[in-house]
Amino acid sequence: MQLMPQIFSTVYHSTQRVQGKEGKTIHGKQSLHDLSAQNRELSSIKVSDEDIKALKKEFKSYAVDFSVLRDKTDQSTHIYFKAQDVERVYAALSHVVKSVDKEQDRPRIRKLDEAIQAAKQRAEAYNKAHNQDQSQQHQRQKSRGERTQ
Repeated sequence: MQLMPQIFSTVYHSTQRVQGKEGKTIHGKQSLHDLSAQNRELSSIKVSDEDIKALKKEFKSYAVDFSVLRDKTDQSTHIYFKAQDVERVYAALSHVVKSVDKEQDRPRIRKLDEAIQAAKQRAEAYNKAHNQDQSQQHQRQKSRGERTQ
């Protein structure tokens, strides 16, 4: 009985850390710590500094939770996002590529196309693993149900 207030307090404070002041869940750009605190598998893509502004705008419109991290050792920039959002990231990247003037900036488009293909492959791998995991859980539940009867 004495543990119940402590448990409720812990759960409340952990959810408040991920939520905003009004109790709304934080979406869009956030720190890597807050993103990882959501207990979801994270994925990342490497992007150029020129693409970050356009990607932030698209990610916001697609309601993607993401974090931008600059690696100081090799001056590269990575965008981290939840693996479950990879299809929305793919859609946002596709939209950014379409909006870039293809005649002026071919190398930049190639880099984004590579990032899109990498995100698409990760999405397929994630979805395949997720579906297999769900079917295995379903089989386990089914076999447990048959044993108890």
